[in-house]
Amino acid sequence: MNLLDNKLVWLVAFMTVFNIGMFLGFKVLVNKTADQVIQKLQKEYSPSPYSPGFDPDKVSPDALRRKEVLFYEGQGEFLADQITTTDAWQASWESERISQ
Repeated sequence: MNLLDNKLVWLVAFMTVFNIGMFLGFKVLVNKTADQVIQKLQKEYSPSPYSPGFDPDKVSPDALRRKEVLFYEGQGEFLADQITTTDAWQASWESERISQ
């Protein structure tokens, strides 16, 4: 019986080469994927999922407490009333919270 004519030998040889190839191929694939994930994680932090815009760690709280109002055409009175109402509600809520 000739060894090269035996189909079982060819099958074992093919399976061995296939398994070693798959092992090395997956190793390369996993390494490339890990490198891409690391590159994405090393990008600059952006708190907004939509754009880099507003970073709450870099904003001064005093800038948010200013009482400047942006008036849009035809909405000046409405916005001023809403802000006054909101400021009054916040002041009363704070005083109730502190007094308890």
